[in-house]
Parts: sequence; structure tokens; C-alpha cells
Amino acid sequence: MKPNQLDNGAVLAQTHFQNTNETYIGDVYKWVDEKLPELFSKAINGLSNGSITPKPQNSNPDLALRCYPRRPENGRIDWKDSSKSFHRLICSSSRTLSGIYTTLEGVTRITIWRAEKFNHPGEYSAVPGQILYQYEDDPLIACGSGVVNLTGISL
Repeated sequence: MKPNQLDNGAVLAQTHFQNTNETYIGDVYKWVDEKLPELFSKAINGLSNGSITPKPQNSNPDLALRCYPRRPENGRIDWKDSSKSFHRLICSSSRTLSGIYTTLEGVTRITIWRAEKFNHPGEYSAVPGQILYQYEDDPLIACGSGVVNLTGISL
């Protein structure tokens, strides 16, 4: 490690997470919680017995992943977005983070924790954000293109 530089040390141990379109951020955090102790143990034991050769990280700053903090307003839903964009937002903002939100009738805040893209049977006409109907106890909401099934909400 170098003073005043973040994440610049050699790689001692690593593993990979299989991310899909159905992966929620909580799945990633759970996986990290499970894998981190194993990787620390592997790194410490490998350094101790000489079975690990530290690998330098790529020093090209253009290849670095930069992650910026989310702000609460980043979680406000724009129903004009596509159902695909909506689903990506909910997957990246769900528990253990603060979820995404909208308001009912402009007053009651609703936090959305889980949702699924929904294949609507046939043609329909709706305004983005409009509740279409209840499906298996969950509301179906029209987006700019497509429909989402809100499977996890709280007031």
C-alpha cells in the first residue's frame, strides 16, 4: 500500500462473483460476507508458507473502476424509464441499501425492494406510473416501455 492512494496494493487472493440480470445488491453483499474470511485466510496462509506470489495491480488509471456514492434522490423512480432500466435500478438499490421510492398520489412514500419485469398479455394503454391491476397480490405498474410487478414494497 502507498500513502494517500486507495486500493493500490498487490493482489494476494481473489475469486469471482457470477453476476446476472437477476442479481440484487444484497446478493453481492451476502456473497462478500461469506467469501471474505476465506480469502483472508488463504492470503495469510499463502504469505506465511510462501505459496502465494503477490500480483501487482494494473497501474493504468483508465482501467480503474471508479464508484461514486449514491445520493438519496438517485433512488427516486422515473416511471418514464423502461421496465428494464427500472429493474436494473431496483437490483442495484435494494436491501442492504435504501431501496428506490415513489409516492402514491404524490403524498405517501412507497419504498420498493424487489420487482420483476412482467410480460403483459396483449395490448394495453397506460400512463407511465399508472397501476394497471393486482397480479398475485402485487401491483403491476406501467413504465415508459413495459410493465413491472412490484413484489416487495413498504410504506
